[in-house]
Amino acid sequence: MTAYDGNGALETALLTPPELLITDVVLPGMSGIELAITLKRIFPDLKILLFSGQASTADLLTSAKREGHHFTLLSKPVHPRDLLARVSDSLKPRAGQAAAASN
Repeated sequence: MTAYDGNGALETALLTPPELLITDVVLPGMSGIELAITLKRIFPDLKILLFSGQASTADLLTSAKREGHHFTLLSKPVHPRDLLARVSDSLKPRAGQAAAASN
């Protein structure tokens, strides 16, 4: 699913719950970090990859970390091969999750 701003992404996610959110930090309407925090509250198992080409996003991430949110930040530009590797890693079940799923 594709959205072009934070509010559109939120509406889309509420209609079709995502497994993975890939978003830029800088979005019209709400930041990608605000979107990530909001969606993580609604969907606790949601995996999140944030992109940024701006140094100013470090302050936003620091603020989110103080609130207990830890997100992966990828610096733009990202080679498609690297993006696919990150997506694959994000969607792999963790050791504890894999054991719980097999029971």
